Amino acid sequence: MKLHVIYTVIEGAKQAFYEALEKSGAPDKVRAEEGCLMYEYRPEEGAANELHLYEEWVSPEHQKVHMTQPHMKDIAALKEIYALDTKLIRE
Repeated sequence: MKLHVIYTVIEGAKQAFYEALEKSGAPDKVRAEEGCLMYEYRPEEGAANELHLYEEWVSPEHQKVHMTQPHMKDIAALKEIYALDTKLIRE
């Protein structure tokens, strides 16, 4: 199961959001979760106010369990600071 998440961030805060996520250690914890095949934030060129997240899970059930993990609260707190909108694309 592949997901592509696009965060629209506060103007000029894309790099700060990316760095705060990585510094929090939450992405590494997600990558260590059972069923996680890929979890990667990318501050892509040409998307000035967007931070992209690419996820791949063994199954929808693994991704559902992932959403209940304690470190997801850390990510949610950072989203409250930096993200204006979140778009989810199932691939």
